[in-house]
Amino acid sequence: MAFLFLPLSLILLLLLACLLLALLLFPLLLLACLLLALLLFPLLLLARLLLALLLFPLLLLACLLLALLPFPLLLLACLLLALLLFPLLLLACLLLALLLFPLLLLLLLL
Repeated sequence: MAFLFLPLSLILLLLLACLLLALLLFPLLLLACLLLALLLFPLLLLARLLLALLLFPLLLLACLLLALLPFPLLLLACLLLALLLFPLLLLACLLLALLLFPLLLLLLLL
């Protein structure tokens, strides 16, 4: 309501100032979001890969120890399961990271 009592030239000057401020800040904000996403994506991908590489031997060892107690067939099943699941888990992490990165970038841009 206060704008009703201001002269038109002052309102136009305020609008122009807001527009210039937005035009100056938008590229900086966009650049900051891009840099943040580019810095975080490799770290996130590396963290997932390291987690998968750390968990796989532990899972394999747990299966081996579990299988050595009762049955040799269980050992074989665990080995096969671990060998089948590890590449799939790694691929799933990579695909998830590759799918989430553009979405994260898009979300940051909005």
